[in-house]
Amino acid sequence: MEELGDVEEAVPVTAPVTADPVEHVPHPWTGVSSDSYKLFMRAMKLCHKFRRKIRKPQDMFASANISAAMQLIEEAAVVEKQTCDLDLECRETIGETNDKKTPNQHLFNVAEAYRQSTLLQLYQTFPELIVRRHELDESQARDAQSLWDNWITPIALNLVGILKLLPTDSGSKMTQPLLCVSASTGLRRKHIEVKATAPRDVPFSQDASLEDCDMINYLDFAGLHDELPEESEPEPDPDANAGIMAARQFLHERLETLKTVLPPKPVAVAQDLTKAIWQAYDTEQCAKYATHWIDVMDSRNLKSNWG
Repeated sequence: MEELGDVEEAVPVTAPVTADPVEHVPHPWTGVSSDSYKLFMRAMKLCHKFRRKIRKPQDMFASANISAAMQLIEEAAVVEKQTCDLDLECRETIGETNDKKTPNQHLFNVAEAYRQSTLLQLYQTFPELIVRRHELDESQARDAQSLWDNWITPIALNLVGILKLLPTDSGSKMTQPLLCVSASTGLRRKHIEVKATAPRDVPFSQDASLEDCDMINYLDFAGLHDELPEESEPEPDPDANAGIMAARQFLHERLETLKTVLPPKPVAVAQDLTKAIWQAYDTEQCAKYATHWIDVMDSRNLKSNWG
């Protein structure tokens, strides 16, 4: 993961990505276009830089730190636009791979997986980009759970769907641990609060005088209050997290398999990281969704080349 925060330091983040002819760049590590991989790496660089700047301000003046953060948001917006505009549909220009285990479709899937991962990381770190792109009003913009439910989590689930199309014996298997970690960061269980209903106390004994009671106490005493209609709390949907938990299980199993076909130590670190991320998400005490996976990774020192 360390490498993902420090890549391409010599290249300005706002510099446009030079589009290589797609027929010349297909590769099992980058897909049909290296552009999607480059954009992903630039997005990761921005995300790391932003989170670390928040944790460790570099200036004693708040205005300078705010200005630096705003600059990173603007740079992220450039990468987001380039990612959304990226065209990966030039199938007719791609030659055969001559590898039965890595057909062309795998290369398209890898490129699309990087594109989805780029948006997933940008939207988690810079939710302002969602607000801008979809022109959300102030109340929508401040609803963290809605942003996750409607934009961030769906991208993660879509990414998991793409990974399911990539077998572990494909030439693309070297990319899969990184993509699994990326997908895992968007699998946050819905925060469901269930209010506990305290039993109503009856403030008098069986021989108390009913003349001194108000109407509610009288109905309690008479056993009739339970029959009155009450405002009910919405019951949690038992299936609300089913898709998220199924996706987590798939990623866990995929990483287990990848440990048998790739160098196991880095994959094991990736697996430990996904578990740490999910544990941090699941133990959040409120629905502010403030926990960021990069902070979890840094605090646990779970870094590897895989991400």
